[in-house]
Amino acid sequence: MCSENLTLLNCLHMKECNRKYYTNAITSFAVNCGGKQTIYSDPLPITFDDDTTDLGAAGFHVNTSMQWVVSHVGSDPFRESPRFVNTSQVILGTDMPELYQTARTSRSALWYYIVGLSTGKYTVQLFFAEIVIEKPGKRLFNIDIQDRNIKTDFDITKEAGGFRRPTNITYEVTVVNSVLKIHLHWNGRGTCCIPYEGAYGPLVSAIRVFRPESPNNSPPPARPVSAPSNDDKRRGVVAGIAALCIAAAVISSSVVYLWWKWVALVKHPNA
Repeated sequence: MCSENLTLLNCLHMKECNRKYYTNAITSFAVNCGGKQTIYSDPLPITFDDDTTDLGAAGFHVNTSMQWVVSHVGSDPFRESPRFVNTSQVILGTDMPELYQTARTSRSALWYYIVGLSTGKYTVQLFFAEIVIEKPGKRLFNIDIQDRNIKTDFDITKEAGGFRRPTNITYEVTVVNSVLKIHLHWNGRGTCCIPYEGAYGPLVSAIRVFRPESPNNSPPPARPVSAPSNDDKRRGVVAGIAALCIAAAVISSSVVYLWWKWVALVKHPNA
């Protein structure tokens, strides 16, 4: 196993590993579980990584470029059981139908680890569509995120309202140790062999992790009106005095003129 794989796997049990090994912390992740790389450009560019590595009866795959790991256990090593499922039927009710046409599955458990995330809050989206078992109540499994159970006896067909219909789970989580862990596992309930042996256990179509949006729709705060400075006050006083002086001069001039006219009329009444 190469050193990069060992480094990333060691991070699964180390705190703050991205600060030591990953100088460029990531803040988003997306994978097309059981399918090839898929890119969506509307409304924002999103690349769902390829996830078509066969893990055998039990195994894991390390994606060092995108810093994630997928692990699986539970298949019968002596019997062929599907690790991937797909359909050519169109999945209606979604703008991303290709994501739901493939899925990674397991008889027992699936783990996805995203490594090197910067500390903070994230939105986790899990994409599902039942494309194997037509009736509800047959595929039941649990979902844990960061070792916390968020769904028990999750039934894709029931949640989606039918066979080959999409449904998503959105969950908010805080990452503090650089690693996000997603665990899907069979709880022993549901079918075991219909429509074929091994058609049970967790199934997931895609996973996306990103920073939650923080819209700020409130208007910007009003700029405070600063109190006038001492210089401004002094300039105001000076201007006021000057205005008063000008007014007094005008009034005085008017009084003197009127007095001069009165005197002239008194001395020369017939002028």
